[in-house]
Amino acid sequence: MSWLGKILAVMGMLLALVTMWFTASSFAARTNWKVQADNYKKVYEEAKLAREAEYRTNQTERDALARQVKTEQSRADGLTAQLAKAADDNAKITVVVAELRDADNKRTALVSELQANNAANQGRADKLQERVNSLEDKQIKQTIVTEQAIKDKQAAETLARQAQQDKINSDKKLEELQTLLADAKAGAGGFGGGGGAGSASLFAPRPVPLREGTRGTVESYKGGLIQLTLGIDHGVTNGAVLDVYRTGAEAKYLGTVTIDRAYPQQSVGTFRPADVRRRLDTLRADELPKTGDRVGRVGSVSAP
Repeated sequence: MSWLGKILAVMGMLLALVTMWFTASSFAARTNWKVQADNYKKVYEEAKLAREAEYRTNQTERDALARQVKTEQSRADGLTAQLAKAADDNAKITVVVAELRDADNKRTALVSELQANNAANQGRADKLQERVNSLEDKQIKQTIVTEQAIKDKQAAETLARQAQQDKINSDKKLEELQTLLADAKAGAGGFGGGGGAGSASLFAPRPVPLREGTRGTVESYKGGLIQLTLGIDHGVTNGAVLDVYRTGAEAKYLGTVTIDRAYPQQSVGTFRPADVRRRLDTLRADELPKTGDRVGRVGSVSAP
């Protein structure tokens, strides 16, 4: 083979090699481009899905925000209405406060007027009270005079009754003395000797025995003297001795009272404590008679 043929053969071989290289490179390039295209397509699809999901999420959030905006708008409208109502109420309250202030001013003026009238009425009341006190003093004095007159009348009637009772007692004693004298004359020893002491006791005043069940109360006590609700009409006479006692939770026996002066419906007597050795000024307050204590005969008169 000539050099030209060899050269052409080598050139053909080189051309074949170059063609093969270009073919392989083109195939490789096309293969790489497809993989990249698939990758790009896959990434695009993923990006598209992500964008769609993000769009849906954004749309959902937008709808939620729209609803929230609508809710807030409703609340704002409600607050606006409440604010308007509050402003209206405030205006009404302002009017009411003004009316109340006017009423309070009128009330203050009325109170001042009433206080002035009260002061004037108090002055007139004080004068009327002074006049009433004066009239009451006069009435009390007149009542005292009237009561004293009634007591004097009762005392006179009592003295008359007492005199009559004394006369009856004297007649009884005279009859007893006449009987004793007749017995003494009829007896062997006569009327003398030891009988003198016994006869002396016949002249001592003897009170009339109280009726069974007679009882009364203490009206007052002062300085050893007791005023009782028992009198001549109840069978009480001068010299009668009654028991003084207290009933109830503080029940106790206080002592006795000897009637010094008896009236129709009451009497006055001298108090003697249960312990005769003690003086009246040494007794405690609860050991002295007081209004409401009972008077009677212990043992024969039951306490209520």
